[in-house]
Amino acid sequence: MNQIEPDFYNNKDLILNEIWSLLSKGVTDRTEDFRLPVVVLNSEKGPDARIVVLRGAFKERNILRFHTDIRSKKIDFIKKNNQIYFLFYNKKIKIQ
Repeated sequence: MNQIEPDFYNNKDLILNEIWSLLSKGVTDRTEDFRLPVVVLNSEKGPDARIVVLRGAFKERNILRFHTDIRSKKIDFIKKNNQIYFLFYNKKIKIQ
């Protein structure tokens, strides 16, 4: 079974466009895998990973948005160290 690679596989600019396209779909399309990323925060004990719902993807500002409850530990972690990481995976096209 030989699969044809998409054009974006070997082109940095096309890769970034594809990623932002998937992020935008994740905001509006409930079936898009990028809708539910893992966000990794820095806690006093080390990495703290949680699944969140992607609520905004703003390519022009290089910003991703998710919501959380003000009482959540995530808020304290972000206040102490705002370096956070997102992990996205789309199982259909096998892109991470």
